Amino acid sequence: MKKISFPEYSKHVELHKELVNEVREILLFLKNGGSINDAELLIFLQKWLVEHINTEDKKIGQYLLGDLQPISDL
Repeated sequence: MKKISFPEYSKHVELHKELVNEVREILLFLKNGGSINDAELLIFLQKWLVEHINTEDKKIGQYLLGDLQPISDL
């Protein structure tokens, strides 16, 4: 994304960092004796992944195809 000067690079990286932080919180919760419904965890991860691909990752493809303008061109 950096190589292609994707205008939403920083936002995209931040979204990934947010997911990592959420997963770390879940792992810490589990490490401290908490329990999580497996199905709910899988639904959370699946929902994040599907939504991320369908919205954020799709923007990268649009940018490469010329449908999303760089910030400097707006």
